[in-house]
Amino acid sequence: MKLAEALVLKSDLRKRIDQLRARLVRNAKVQEGDTPGEQPEELLSELDRVLSQYETLTNQIIVANQTTRVDSGTLADLLVRKEQLARKLDFYEQMLSAVGFDKQFFFRRESSPAKLSEQIEQFNVQLEQIDTVIQKYNWCVEL
Repeated sequence: MKLAEALVLKSDLRKRIDQLRARLVRNAKVQEGDTPGEQPEELLSELDRVLSQYETLTNQIIVANQTTRVDSGTLADLLVRKEQLARKLDFYEQMLSAVGFDKQFFFRRESSPAKLSEQIEQFNVQLEQIDTVIQKYNWCVEL
């Protein structure tokens, strides 16, 4: 299985876990004399199976990310870099929003909106480049 396929399957398993949680909550308590629509024991058993699949798949993905070499290290290193750039981008966007573009004269801007916008654009370009590399490897790497 390709890494990209494993990531899709992991996302599907996460959704299934969430659905099982909702079904368990719905059927955990019933009025005396009634029977639940689904047996909680069966749902818990299914949840255990799905969680086990999720754990196995997650471990395989982690190993693939840690052992796959890319130009600048491993795929895991690249994923961390992407996360940090996204976080930095978020901070700069919030700062730009706080600085604003209004013409009020009674505020002094501590940061230039033009410089912040330029930096935001650079972060977006870097994120796009990293995403391209990650996607390439996701479709090349076998688990």
